[in-house]
Amino acid sequence: MKVITTGRTAYALQNEDGSFAGSLTYTDNSLAEALLKCKDDFFSIEKKDGSWSTTTKQNEERTAIVKVIMGGTIELAINGQQYHFKKPLNWKLRFVLLNAEKEEVLGLLPQINWSKKCYDFVLQLNDELISESDSFIILQALHCAICSMAMINGTLVPMVGYIT
Repeated sequence: MKVITTGRTAYALQNEDGSFAGSLTYTDNSLAEALLKCKDDFFSIEKKDGSWSTTTKQNEERTAIVKVIMGGTIELAINGQQYHFKKPLNWKLRFVLLNAEKEEVLGLLPQINWSKKCYDFVLQLNDELISESDSFIILQALHCAICSMAMINGTLVPMVGYIT
């Protein structure tokens, strides 16, 4: 799969054959609300500073919770599974999504897109854990990467800590 930047606040997820796999579109630059499309349509809404809740469009059933916590880590609870999103302690600007067993599910490398004034992201999937990398999880990780880059650049600095 490949992440394609379609606008300053819009991203598409494309399969290797070029077919549509999903999209993430923010309503504005605040990153407070987004529409995720994959098999279904989902709304991601910032409930409190540093905490987003994703629900299905049809019945408003909660499917994911994203929380910024101390130490530059973002916790994700997706359909009952726990994940951690963070930047490893190395020199390269790269973000990883780890499952509950601390195995790397995927990596995202940000690259500046000067023309759209945002970031492109190179997606790196772990071949051994490809079954854990469906479009919804990848789009949630992409949201975490976008928020992380905004925090690094000082444009979005949510309150950190456990938020319920």
